[in-house]
Amino acid sequence: MIEFVNSHVFGHEWSNITQANWQKYPNEHSPHINSVDIVERKVTGPGILDTVRLIGCKQQVPYLLRRLVGSADDEAYVYETSKVDVPNRTMKLVSRNVTFSKLVTVDETCTYTPNPIDESTTLFEQRVRITAIGVPGWIVNSVEAVMADNYKKTASKGRNALNEVCDMVVLSPFSVVEHMMEEARDEMQKMTSDFSRRASERLSSVFDWDSKPGKSGQPESAEADTKEERK
Repeated sequence: MIEFVNSHVFGHEWSNITQANWQKYPNEHSPHINSVDIVERKVTGPGILDTVRLIGCKQQVPYLLRRLVGSADDEAYVYETSKVDVPNRTMKLVSRNVTFSKLVTVDETCTYTPNPIDESTTLFEQRVRITAIGVPGWIVNSVEAVMADNYKKTASKGRNALNEVCDMVVLSPFSVVEHMMEEARDEMQKMTSDFSRRASERLSSVFDWDSKPGKSGQPESAEADTKEERK
């Protein structure tokens, strides 16, 4: 197992860093990122937003690992969960690889908080643990070392990208989560609307209301009973 930690101070306020995180991809510093899909997003408390994303990327898979899996495909996916806590001004991201996870796991935890020395800047702390669990013992160290080296290279490029995006972001501390909360609410409303529409279509097909002359929004038997009562 190889474990390493990094820290970095961004010359931007926490609110800008948080907003930039959602606008980070695509960028010229991270051409290896192919896709970013939001799997789930929900508000879990006052000013707290949880998000799950699936990130697709191209990775330099160690040659020995390719031989073990018998694949030349360098497409990989990473599962990421994040929590933005506006009241406490923290953002935490936890990720793990999905591809090759039975052979090697790469666990990363990143936190962004206001720098206690200068709150107009942001302290970034990263912890990465790489563990080869399903490969022969004689290549464990080699696989872990190569993956750690590749990870460090892409991590530095990611920080450069975040800095560039931050230069274009000027938002108040609360607008970040407010915007994403509004998106989450819109998604819920759309889901509810779609469900109601599908349910209505389903009922319509079951009772065949639309084919009845003078439809009144009731099945034929119920409509007939109503007319009989009026007599």
